[in-house]
Amino acid sequence: MSLLRTSSTYNERRLKNKIRERETNLRWVDFYAAEHAYESMSAHLRKSVNGGASGMETSIDSKANELVSDLVLLLSYLSSLGLHKLPLKSLKNYSAYFMYKHSESSAQIEDMLAQHPFVYDRGALETELLGETPAEQLDLWAEPSELDVSSKQGERSKQASSALPFLALDGGDLYLYRFWSMQNQILQWRDERLSQPLVLTEHESEFLGPVLRNLFKLESLNEELDFQALAAAQSMQSNLSLVSGGPGTGKTTTAAKIIVLHLLLAQRRAAEEMSNVLPNVVCLAPTGKAAQRLASGVREQAESLIGAIGLNVDDSVKDTVESSVKGGVGGNPYDKAMIQAALPDEGQTIHRYILSLGEKLDPLMRTKSKSFTARLASHSGGQDEGAPCLIVVDESSMVDLSLMQKLVSVTSNKTALVFLGDYFQLAPVEPGDVFGDWVREFSQQVVPAQQMTCLEALLRQDVVKGFEGQSRPCAVGVNPLTILRKSYRFTGALAECAELVKSGSVSAFQSFAATQTEESAVRVCRLDAPEAPAREVVGLSVEHLTAMRQAYEGYKACVLKKASLEVLNEAFLKVQILCSTYLGPYGADAINAEIDVCMRASALESVHNDTSVISAQANYHGRPILLTQNYAQYGLYNGDIGFMLEQPRKEGFMLVFYRDGAEAVSILPTRISGQELAYAMSIHKSQGSEYDDVHVVLAPYAKELLTRSLLYTGITRAKHKVNLYLDQQSIQKILV
Repeated sequence: MSLLRTSSTYNERRLKNKIRERETNLRWVDFYAAEHAYESMSAHLRKSVNGGASGMETSIDSKANELVSDLVLLLSYLSSLGLHKLPLKSLKNYSAYFMYKHSESSAQIEDMLAQHPFVYDRGALETELLGETPAEQLDLWAEPSELDVSSKQGERSKQASSALPFLALDGGDLYLYRFWSMQNQILQWRDERLSQPLVLTEHESEFLGPVLRNLFKLESLNEELDFQALAAAQSMQSNLSLVSGGPGTGKTTTAAKIIVLHLLLAQRRAAEEMSNVLPNVVCLAPTGKAAQRLASGVREQAESLIGAIGLNVDDSVKDTVESSVKGGVGGNPYDKAMIQAALPDEGQTIHRYILSLGEKLDPLMRTKSKSFTARLASHSGGQDEGAPCLIVVDESSMVDLSLMQKLVSVTSNKTALVFLGDYFQLAPVEPGDVFGDWVREFSQQVVPAQQMTCLEALLRQDVVKGFEGQSRPCAVGVNPLTILRKSYRFTGALAECAELVKSGSVSAFQSFAATQTEESAVRVCRLDAPEAPAREVVGLSVEHLTAMRQAYEGYKACVLKKASLEVLNEAFLKVQILCSTYLGPYGADAINAEIDVCMRASALESVHNDTSVISAQANYHGRPILLTQNYAQYGLYNGDIGFMLEQPRKEGFMLVFYRDGAEAVSILPTRISGQELAYAMSIHKSQGSEYDDVHVVLAPYAKELLTRSLLYTGITRAKHKVNLYLDQQSIQKILV
C-alpha cells in the first residue's frame, strides 16, 4: 500500500529517487519505517471513523499523520548516527529530511503531537493520570494498554494499543518510543540504586578505612587529594559508581584496588554470616579485546596488592575483626588464597556475559522472553546465590541504550556495578550515550552531606576539592561519580593537544600546530584535495604515504626475518593508522591495500623472483588480520588481531592470535569469514587500545563523521607520538 496519496505521490517518488541515487543520507530502512507508521495511523483513523469510536478526536487528520511519519523518518535516520532523541526546538535544522512541508511553529508541533494517539506524552500522563503523584512513582514500564484510560491521553493510548506508539514526547525532547522506553527503564533502575542507604555499616567503614588508605598510601589529612582513592571510596558507598578519566589517569589501577576492597568486604560479610558462598568478580567490556585487557591488567595488579595488604594492615584492625568473626569461609577474614581465586581469569564481552546467564535467566534466547520488569523482580529478593559481588565494566562510553538495558536487567541487587570510561571519547555506534549522559549530569550535582562525611571518614582527607564546580542539588541519595583528573602517563604535547581539542578553540589549536616540528610528539600534516586516481591510487600524497610506510619499517624487518608470533605482535603494536572512515581515497580500506601491496612484495621478493607468483600469492608471513566478528567457540572476538604464520614444510598458513601468558590460538584462515587487514582501522575500532606511534587520517569528503570526540579519541590512542592528517575545513568543522 502506498505511503502517500494522490497529491503526495510526488513526495514519495522524489524521496525514493534521492535514496536510490544516494543524493540523501536517508536510508531505505528510514523510509520504510515512515511508511509503516503512516499506514498504521491511516488504518487506525479509518477504523475509528467507520466504527464510530467514542473519544477519538477526528481532528487527528492526515496532516498530523504526515508530521508523525516525517518525525519517524528523521528519528530513524538520527539513530544511525547514534542519536536517540531530538530537541523539538531544533527541528527546523532538519527540514531537508522531511517529505512534507510543515509551516507550524515548535509550540504548534508540540501541541499536535500531544494530541496524537500514536505519540506517548509523558507530561500529559503525569498530569492527567496521576494528578499529584510524584513523577518518580510513575510506572514507566507500563504499556499504553495497561494505563488508566480515564483521561484523554489514556483513552488515545488505549485505542492505539494494538500497536505501540511510534514516538514519545518528554520534556521538549522527541524520541522513537522504543528508545524512550529503554532510557526510562535504565534511569529508574539507576535512581533506585542511588536512593538506597549507604552500603557500609560503621564497623565495615572502620575495617575498610585503614585498608583503603594503605592501598593508596594515604598518610596525612593535608596531602593532595588522591582521586583514585576517592573513586575507590565512592565505590564502597553505593552499589553503583562511575569513574571517568582520560588516558593515563589510572583507571585500570583504580579498578584493581576497588576489586580487592570489594573482595575483602565480601569475605568479611561471608564470615559473619557463616556462609560458604565464595565471592567472585566479573570484568566486562563492549569488546572482547577490551575485556581481556581489563581482566589481565586487574589480575596482575591485584595479586601484588593482596600481598601488600597482609603485610601492612594495622594489627589493631586485625584484632578487632578476628575477635568479632567466628568461623565462616575458611575461618579467616584475611584468606588471601580465596581472594586470589575470586579474581577473574578472563574478561567477557557484555553480550557474552548476558548470554551465559541464559539458562537461568533466559533474557534473550526465547521468543517470548521475560519483560524488563519481570527480570528485575527476579533479582530483587536477594536470592541470587551465585551472583558476583562486583561487576566492573570498562570502556563504558561504548555501551549503548539497548546493551545497558540488557545488562542492568540481569544484574542482581546484591551485585555492585562500577562503570569505567572516558566520557569524552566517541559515543556508541548504536543509539544512546548512557555513560556520557550520566557523567555530564552528575558532574553538575553536589555530593550529599552524609555521603561526604562517610568519604572523609574512609579517606581522612578533605574531599571537597574533588567536587569543585558542582552546584546543582543531587537528585538522588548518592552522587556516584568520580572524575580522575591527574594523568600519570599522558603528558606533554600529546596531553596539550587533546585538551585543545576538548576546549574547541580553533585559533589555539592552529597556534599549537604551528609550533610543532618533525621531532615533536604531535605533527599536523595538511591534506590536499584528492586528485585523479591515475596520479595516486590512494588520495594521500606520496609524502604522506611514504611516512606511513616508513612507520612500519620496524615491523617489515620482523616480517622479512619470519619472526616469531611474540616478536611480530610486539612490533606491530608500536604503530597504527586510524581513519575516520573505511571508504574513499583516505579510508582504511584504500590505505590497507596500499601498504599490504608494498609489504607483500617485500616479503615474497626474497623467496620468489617470478613477479607473477608474487602477485598471485595473497598471504605472507606476518600479514596482520583484524577480526570483525565474534568467534566465541574459538575464544576469538571482534577487534582481535592475528597474524598469518607460514607453516613448516610448505603446509600453507595458519592465522595465529597472541595471548599474553597463555597459549596462542591458531586457526585455519578459511574458518574466519569476518576479517580485514589491520594496518589501518577505524578510530571507532581502536577504542580501548594504545600504540606508540599513531597516524590519524580524517577524510575531508566525509565531514559529517568528524567530531571533537572522534579526533580526541584518535589522539589519545598514542603513547608517544601522533601524526594528524586533516585539512583546514576539517579543523573548522571539528572545533567550532
